[in-house]
Amino acid sequence: MRITTSPDGLQTPTQDRPWGTPVQPSLVAGVQGYLDDYTAVQWGLAQVLGSLTMRTVDARALVESGQVRVAELRFHRVYLDHPDDEDERAQVTPSCTISEAMPTQYDLQGPGSGQRLLESTVDQWAPGTVLARLWEPTYSLAVTCWLANKDDRAAVRKALVEAFGVEPLDPRSGRRLVLPWYWDQTARYDLTRISYPDSSDLATRGTWPLVAEVTATTTAVQLVQSPGYLVPPQPGLLVAGDLT
Repeated sequence: MRITTSPDGLQTPTQDRPWGTPVQPSLVAGVQGYLDDYTAVQWGLAQVLGSLTMRTVDARALVESGQVRVAELRFHRVYLDHPDDEDERAQVTPSCTISEAMPTQYDLQGPGSGQRLLESTVDQWAPGTVLARLWEPTYSLAVTCWLANKDDRAAVRKALVEAFGVEPLDPRSGRRLVLPWYWDQTARYDLTRISYPDSSDLATRGTWPLVAEVTATTTAVQLVQSPGYLVPPQPGLLVAGDLT
């Protein structure tokens, strides 16, 4: 252990094998390095919601007379956090917002509970660089949907339960996405709760809300200069720790 001056000008104790200097996004081609982990995860969830096609059915006609009257709908808008203009939100249905339901939990997992270099990313984003794992965060997200009637709300509920109940291409539960705007990290999304926060005021205005709570996880990373002892992975070889 020794005391050195970090790039921000502050003295800090370091180990004998210090971390590489963080690499600025402007030195990397493309869109990497600009978004924070939370915003990246929000955008991933927004992609899932924006791709949904809901099928609303007249429940009364179906139950009472056996008639199936179906219409398709999609979200007109998906907001990250609450809209700046409440009137704008109220005029657009169906729409939804993705906001923070609870504070994000930042944990370190694995041997030694410390940061580590992801060896499979050596030279992947720029020569002489590697991704460093910083945290294993858990995000609690609230998806608040605004619908014009109860049948539309039921259609959204059905679509959410099915979208997050199982992967589209395999039997695993939840939904996993690669985040191309966040170093190709994988985010997992799990639906945990759905509620209908109705009120007489909203009913009078013809607005029927649905709140879906989603738990998301990913790996928070930072691009740093690679120490000399790391070498790029060879094609066809697995690096220890890459299998999840």
